[in-house]
Amino acid sequence: NNSGGGGGGGRIAVALTNASTFGSVSFNASGGARNGAVSAGGAGTIYLKGTNQTYGTLIISNSASLADVGSGAIRTLISTQVTGTAVGDVQLLGTAVLAVSNACTLPVYGNWSNATANAVGGSGAVEFKGPTNTLYGSTVFSGGFVCTNAGSKLQFQGNTTNSILTAVNISGASGSPVSLFPATAGERWYIRVTNNVAPTLKYLIVTNSTAVTDVWGQPLTAQNSDPTSLPGVNNQGNNNTNWLFPLAAARVWNGSVDTSWENAANWTPNDSAPTPSDIGIIVTNVASGNRRITACSASGEFSLK
Repeated sequence: NNSGGGGGGGRIAVALTNASTFGSVSFNASGGARNGAVSAGGAGTIYLKGTNQTYGTLIISNSASLADVGSGAIRTLISTQVTGTAVGDVQLLGTAVLAVSNACTLPVYGNWSNATANAVGGSGAVEFKGPTNTLYGSTVFSGGFVCTNAGSKLQFQGNTTNSILTAVNISGASGSPVSLFPATAGERWYIRVTNNVAPTLKYLIVTNSTAVTDVWGQPLTAQNSDPTSLPGVNNQGNNNTNWLFPLAAARVWNGSVDTSWENAANWTPNDSAPTPSDIGIIVTNVASGNRRITACSASGEFSLK
């Protein structure tokens, strides 16, 4: 433009109707070069989808020199005005800077590859929703990091560090934990959750991980991730550092909503109704005001106190 700054890279979206790959065809949505005191333009987005993909690949690549990078003006922003944000793989290349704005979520069903040295900006969340997501490269997530797909797997490239600055929720469910482990067996991967964050971590299987506890990072505690909550799982023996896996607390009936055993809101903690894997189930005196349990279809052997 006439002020000397480069223009944005625009948007490219191509969905094939009769082929699964793009062969040798290449696409470029880089921002315009710097020309003066103003920054280069931000990268556009490239979305490519073959017939064999449920969700297409999102590529954000910028060719501006590192000297042009350094201000928020060159970000590629996912905002509330962007529709259809669910993607398969994500590739961040060159000097691209991705940002997810407040109240927005970028759902990722495939792999995450960050070949840049830049953080993901903004206060929105990146949510990993695939049955298996593999993260390549080290990424600083300025906003939220979410994975609540029970039974799913998060794999991390060895010797990389993913840092989370605002919010983290990695949660499986009773009988369907989320597994976190290195993409290559035996390698170590690192995660840093800053001290200002109160992470939600529960029903996890964690292997070969170090929670970074430098001046910014904190030890991590995964609830309901012990052998009593996840029979046969012993995270204490999975070669983790600065992770804690406390024994699950007993589940107490409070009858605060109705008379149904299966209603999680009737129990403390209220994340789920009791299962046979709970170490203790306490039914308090119904005469003191708690509703009687009159509806129960649960089966199995329960440990009542």
